[in-house]
Amino acid sequence: MDKGRCTILTTSEELWDEANHLFAGGVNSPVRASVKPYPFFVDRGKGAFLYTVDGNKLIDYVLGYGPLILGHSPDTIKQKIIEQVEKGWLFGTPSKA
Repeated sequence: MDKGRCTILTTSEELWDEANHLFAGGVNSPVRASVKPYPFFVDRGKGAFLYTVDGNKLIDYVLGYGPLILGHSPDTIKQKIIEQVEKGWLFGTPSKA
């Protein structure tokens, strides 16, 4: 990233320094390793947007390379997941849940 063209990424830089002590190359993907001087770190996603740990809102054009076609954390899907988790998620017998 050209620091003159991007917003401030101080927290991402700190996390990058920490990650370099934990992972070879600082990341678990060669794609993320190619972002210079370091990749931005994401705090959360909602809809078509990513929110970085530095407070930046970015459009996520990739959306998980396809699996997130409905965007990040769609409310209808999230609600169904919560309903299922409240029923339980592992049973030693056949179940309707």
